[in-house]
Amino acid sequence: MKTCSKTAAQVITRAYPSCALLRRHPEPNLSKLRDLESFCSKHGLQLNASSSSELNQYLERIRHELKDDSVFFDVLMNYATKPMQLATYFCSRDVIDNGKDWGHYALAVPLYTHFTSLLRRYADIVVHRTLAATLEAEVMLDLNEKKLAKRCFTGLRFNKEEVESFDAQKALAYAAMKYVVPGTDVLADVAAFCNAG
Repeated sequence: MKTCSKTAAQVITRAYPSCALLRRHPEPNLSKLRDLESFCSKHGLQLNASSSSELNQYLERIRHELKDDSVFFDVLMNYATKPMQLATYFCSRDVIDNGKDWGHYALAVPLYTHFTSLLRRYADIVVHRTLAATLEAEVMLDLNEKKLAKRCFTGLRFNKEEVESFDAQKALAYAAMKYVVPGTDVLADVAAFCNAG
């Protein structure tokens, strides 16, 4: 599921760079992370929290090592969650920093959105609409037999000039209206609503 959501985030951000609904998870609180390191050290464990992937690998390894002491592992996991900050939804327009703060720390990916749980989250429905609009725009461009490369949004090759062309922008605008893709102002409200609970 992580790969689907990561790919969906890449595709909708290519097509709609200022109105993609994404999800970010900031780096942990450093002082609380030091508390976790201190707790681990006190119990003879060497914590490697140099990156999110290192921390995940470490916790997975410790889970196997402590399989006979589930109580201690639960206490350790409780400590491990304290440094973590909450993940939040955001509209790509609202965080204009060239993607620097767009990453998802816990999943160790630079771009992420929720895409696979339509029954639980309105955000997923918005992402599905945006993705459907992107695919529709791509089909429209292919049918017009323009010199645009096939799959300019979803393909491995991404050409920003092609995506910013008049024909591509016209197709994206039409598809966004057809699939009721929210604009940036509404999307910011959707993100705030989803973050509220």
